[in-house]
Amino acid sequence: MTEMMRAVVCTEPGKLDIVERPLPRRQAGEALVRIRRIGVCGTDMHIYQGNQPYFVYPRVMGHELAAELDRPAPSTVVTPTNGVRHSDAPICMQCGVQMQRAGSCHACPSCGSTSGCS
Repeated sequence: MTEMMRAVVCTEPGKLDIVERPLPRRQAGEALVRIRRIGVCGTDMHIYQGNQPYFVYPRVMGHELAAELDRPAPSTVVTPTNGVRHSDAPICMQCGVQMQRAGSCHACPSCGSTSGCS
C-alpha cells in the first residue's frame, strides 16, 4: 500500500484544498522529513490571490516549514554543524517526483512536465 501525505493545494485563485498525495520517493543521499508546521508567507498570498502571471495552477503551497527528520538515508549523519536543508523545488503534479530547475522554470526529470514555462 502506498504511503500518503497531505498537501495544501491552491487549485485556482481563491480556492484551497487539502489533498492526499503519495509520499515522495527518497533518493540516494536524501532524507524524508515529517512536516509539523507550515507558515503563510507573501508568496502564498500571491498564489491564493492569483496576482502573479507566471504562477500555474494547481499549485502546492507551504514552503515555509518546521519539520523533523523522519527517514534519513542509511548513510546520513545529521549533527548540529551540518544541519538539515530543504529544497523549494515543486513536486510534479503528474507523477510526484521532485522537479528540477530548468532555466527560469522547473521540469520533471521523470515525465517531462514543466511548471508552466517554456
